[in-house]
Amino acid sequence: MKCGLMRLFANRVSIVAIAGLVALLPGCSGSSSTANVAQVRTANAVPDGGNASININNGSVGGTHPFSVTTGYYYVQPAVCSVSFTLGTTSLTYETSGATFAGGQAYTVLVSGLASQTNSTLPQYPVATVFPNDTTGSSAGTVKVRFIHAAPDLNAATLSVSADSTSEASGIAYNAASSYFVLNGGSHSFTITPNSGSAFTQSMTFTTGHSYTVFVMEPTYGASPTYALYDAQDY
Repeated sequence: MKCGLMRLFANRVSIVAIAGLVALLPGCSGSSSTANVAQVRTANAVPDGGNASININNGSVGGTHPFSVTTGYYYVQPAVCSVSFTLGTTSLTYETSGATFAGGQAYTVLVSGLASQTNSTLPQYPVATVFPNDTTGSSAGTVKVRFIHAAPDLNAATLSVSADSTSEASGIAYNAASSYFVLNGGSHSFTITPNSGSAFTQSMTFTTGHSYTVFVMEPTYGASPTYALYDAQDY
């Protein structure tokens, strides 16, 4: 089946709300039906790349959006699709091998790395990674949370996550995700500890009954990098 981008699915995003957009790829039916389609959103974790433009089979997902922004969901016909992206600070087009999007499943396409890294054999070279999302929600009074490691200067480190001093996840490699874990809804203090380097702590607040992805990103890169958490509601 031909892969096609169909239309925006309304969804909360923690950094910027992108709403009211409609996009169609050539060859798509334009149907508003959500049955048997995949939902795809994108996130930009490249701190020196400027605005990212992420494409599925040459159709833009979310237009251009700056560092730390996660878009809402778009509908995509189930298929093996090509994924490519451009960064505002370079003239390069970065491409991935085919990504499989299944009907009834939601996904995050994460763009990560450093635009200043031009050696494609090194881990900081920009890449797009596809993650399936949990959209089943959570039971009353609780939330589901997972963490994705997207900090390029910690590419050699794995991360551990504790919530309110309780260990919840460990061994999270660069461009990989933890499993979802369950917390009570409301505010939590998270401590992120690399297996080499200094820990940092940041508080976040979640609405009960939902699932969330928290990205570990790097707002300041280079000799003195800084790290921060950015969340997006999966469901």
